[in-house]
Amino acid sequence: MKRMHLHLAVSDLKQSIAFYSALFAVGPSVKKPDYAKWRLEDPQVNFAISARGASPGLDHLGIETDSTEELASLVRRLAVAERPLVEENGTTCCYARSDKAWVSDPQGIAWETFHTFGDSAIYGDDRPARGRPTGHAASRQRRSPPPAASKDEPRPMSRPYNVLFLCTGNSARSIMAECILNREGQGRFNAFSAGSHPAGAINPLVLSLLQKLNYPTEGLRSKGWDEFATPGAPELDFVFTVCDDAAGEPCPIWPGQPMTAHWGLPDPASATGSLAERAAMVADTYRMLDARISLFVNLPIAALDRLTLTKRLSDIGRMQDSLARAD
Repeated sequence: MKRMHLHLAVSDLKQSIAFYSALFAVGPSVKKPDYAKWRLEDPQVNFAISARGASPGLDHLGIETDSTEELASLVRRLAVAERPLVEENGTTCCYARSDKAWVSDPQGIAWETFHTFGDSAIYGDDRPARGRPTGHAASRQRRSPPPAASKDEPRPMSRPYNVLFLCTGNSARSIMAECILNREGQGRFNAFSAGSHPAGAINPLVLSLLQKLNYPTEGLRSKGWDEFATPGAPELDFVFTVCDDAAGEPCPIWPGQPMTAHWGLPDPASATGSLAERAAMVADTYRMLDARISLFVNLPIAALDRLTLTKRLSDIGRMQDSLARAD
């Protein structure tokens, strides 16, 4: 038997537990200081809420299975969809021990398929890129043996990968991407950001959101991309453009001959409307970057040849931004 799974991020756990207990006419089957879960029979839903610093709203969707055979069947279906897939065995998440697989749909919504086989006294790892310091460093991904090194293959990880996010003004998208990756990829990635024509200041709505999500913002600044093409600059492994303007401009010669991909998104800094509308666009852009970076950090980079990795990076960039759902 399979059961639908919904996980919401909430700002006030106590009030949310009271509301959903009234709605479902039953209290949660699991209740922790930062988490609660209902396993309902009518409808058959595994419904969870958590208060762990993420923006309130939908965290992810999923399908719970009763057996490893059902899980394997679902994973095979996901493989046919040709979306970047992350498999985890024996992982601890949401106070439970599970085997699972993660994928994002074309809109960037995270889905998990999972089979739970035990309880845990700790929360454990959350889904990729939910803004937690350790991220999914402990992910158990499907890996093939690393092939012999050649000029057509990415550099094996002897140091953290250096990643540069580029846009025009370096005031919103690239700044958020830098923060997300430095937190989610801590220890494995060093993230930087720059602009072709830096605005000179970070968008105040972006700063407000990052501070609300407990990102360190003291050292952030809007800067030009020429800083990363000078002697002594970090040797770059990946360069991602997150706006169309930067993607169309001639880039400097980057040290290290990095791999590149275009992850274009609408510019929240140019949004018009009320303060609430502009803040909503900033939040939507953050969620889309969050989803893309979650897939990126879980790629088995050292095990993929350059051609395959290039395709994976391009696929991530073709994920539609969340704003497109309103079109």
